[in-house]
Amino acid sequence: MKFSANIEGIEFKITIERDKVYKAHNPLNSFSLQDLEDIKDGIVAIYSIIVQSSKNNETLEHYTTGILLSSDESEIPEELEEILDDFGIVEHVLKHWKLNESSSLDPDWALPINK
Repeated sequence: MKFSANIEGIEFKITIERDKVYKAHNPLNSFSLQDLEDIKDGIVAIYSIIVQSSKNNETLEHYTTGILLSSDESEIPEELEEILDDFGIVEHVLKHWKLNESSSLDPDWALPINK
């Protein structure tokens, strides 16, 4: 499934794909017992989200995997905004662009160092 949006002057192209080969390092740490049961019963499936963000003829790619969504793909467009919020995907992309355009590679939380 593909979606697009323009947020703060950045063009987002979002692709959501069912990830049939995803293997968590430790499924019990990644998913609850209920999640594992829902996967087994086919209620939810594991997906990956690929975001291509573009601005001023430059493109960055962002990848998030291991996301549980409804196995009924017709429900995913309704869940998209919540997914992007819950996983902080939009915020991550915006911060990545901020760093990309900055002359400083210091993170937001870093204290200034007197030179």
